[in-house]
Amino acid sequence: MNSLLPALANLPLKELHLCLSNSVSISGSSVLLNTLKTLQTLTAFTLDLSNSKSVSDTDSYNIVDTISYLPSLEQLTLGFGSCIFFRDRALKKLSTHLQSHKLIWKLQLFLWGTKVTDEGIKSLAKAIQNLHQIRVFNLTLGATSISDQGVAYLATSLNTSHRLSQLYLGFSGCRLIGDRGVEELCNLCLLYTSPSPRDRQKSRMPSSA
Repeated sequence: MNSLLPALANLPLKELHLCLSNSVSISGSSVLLNTLKTLQTLTAFTLDLSNSKSVSDTDSYNIVDTISYLPSLEQLTLGFGSCIFFRDRALKKLSTHLQSHKLIWKLQLFLWGTKVTDEGIKSLAKAIQNLHQIRVFNLTLGATSISDQGVAYLATSLNTSHRLSQLYLGFSGCRLIGDRGVEELCNLCLLYTSPSPRDRQKSRMPSSA
């Protein structure tokens, strides 16, 4: 890892997909961060750290902070599934950077089993409202402390995403989501599969979505 990553800095990369899931150690995180900061030509970036138990709160924060160094991003996929030290602090930092990335049309965040709460989701929902080009959004939050309020934040935000064509929300195992949250999700589904008040001729999404 430590010898491979610096070599990437010399390449005019457009896409970079790194799968480091189940990594025993993230000791090379400083090398990873320094390398990412040099790849300003990237338009598509994937980093999967799922099940990496050694990813600390500081690691998570610093990793998402590198997004600010990638101004050309159009597609972003981040996997922190089961990283128990990924918390609202990191999600809020990511959300702040997302608001300045106007080119992103595909966003995938795998945050199942993390320590994210409604406060972090509130920040993410605000960022989504500013991603006017977003067409594909995939968010998995299973087995987190998200409640009805977090679902409401997302539903309100996604209601304004007029270009969205693919949507996946995963809340499996979120025990704090009750009837209110389910109702919010149902209303969101109806919004995207029924004719919009802004366009009575067709639905916001294909009927099979």
